[in-house]
Amino acid sequence: MKPFQLTGLDGNTYTLNDADGSVIASSGDPVGTWSTDSTNTIIINKPDGTTITTINAKWSFNANQLCLADSAGNLVANFGLDNPEYSLLKNVLVVTPGDSATWTFSLYCKWSLDASNNLGVNFGSGGTGSTITGYVQNSTTQFVFWFVDSSLALPTQQMLGFNGAWVQADAANDPLKLVFQGKVDDGSAGGLPFKFSLANTTTTINPDTNNLELSYSDANGVHKMILQGSLAISSSAGITFSISDQTDDSGGVVVEKRDLKIAGTFDFSSGFTSLQFNVSQTIGGPSPSLTIGGAFQAQLGTTGLQINFTYQSSQCPTCGNGRISSTMTLAVNGTFTWSAGKIYFSYSDSAGNVRQFEVKAEIHFGKIGIDTGILIKNDPIAGRCVTAFAGISW
Repeated sequence: MKPFQLTGLDGNTYTLNDADGSVIASSGDPVGTWSTDSTNTIIINKPDGTTITTINAKWSFNANQLCLADSAGNLVANFGLDNPEYSLLKNVLVVTPGDSATWTFSLYCKWSLDASNNLGVNFGSGGTGSTITGYVQNSTTQFVFWFVDSSLALPTQQMLGFNGAWVQADAANDPLKLVFQGKVDDGSAGGLPFKFSLANTTTTINPDTNNLELSYSDANGVHKMILQGSLAISSSAGITFSISDQTDDSGGVVVEKRDLKIAGTFDFSSGFTSLQFNVSQTIGGPSPSLTIGGAFQAQLGTTGLQINFTYQSSQCPTCGNGRISSTMTLAVNGTFTWSAGKIYFSYSDSAGNVRQFEVKAEIHFGKIGIDTGILIKNDPIAGRCVTAFAGISW
């Protein structure tokens, strides 16, 4: 990009170079370098670091291109035409101009997310509200926004990785509604806070990994956010999905530790091939269901079956297969029935629907008063009851 001219608050006109940050006075003499402060005002400094003057310019994104206008709103520079590189440092936007080898400048933005999951950018008093069109997707928990300037002949896909934490927006009424919140480090005590709430998302648990996944669709396909963490299941407390601190190469925390607690009821309507968890939701509409991957083992309980469910609870890169497993126990009340020479087990799911399936296993029988067991309804052999199972399958 060619150097551009702006008038400082001292009334003088300066030529600013985006390749190395150098500044030339109207006399043609080099006077120093330019940078930006936390209000996105351009600062012109002498080589010794003292300020010569400031420039009130207006920043914006137009069609995914970073643009700069003077205080009257006249466009003076379009950084996007030079295919710059964008990155985030503590949620501050760092711009490397396309014709710059190492020189960068920073912009302090108020971030937001619109109803189409596009990124909202506001530069405060030094600019106007803008929209960057793109999508959210990442497989390692961090909130990452991707975009591209499709008007360029050789566009580069840009990635903005935000720092912050995943939290529940309304844990009591809608525990699966997650938001990503953080702040821009502008030097103030509170920073510039932001909160991203993905619109039109579906929350699931991937039964192969038991990681939490948020997904949404747009014209470009399906986009997923995969939240890696550890899963704990309790028949009394429900599900707790714990996200551990995640750090970058320098040791800085990019995703903060959080425990996401999800209350609800367990359901076996699929015939014990997977564990379904019906999430409690009091704000109306059907309760969503999460499917958790694992393996069942069943043994006789006092009134039905005692189910031991073994599931992948977390990942361990240094362990043999990289996985850590846990086991939970669930008691399922039900009835054993004899029909047409077969044994069936019937129970009511959390919605009150009666479910029935054939028990295919080696079954041990006994007599009431001799062996402890559960009586079989409609059994032609009077007094016989189920006392044990072996090799049970469903």
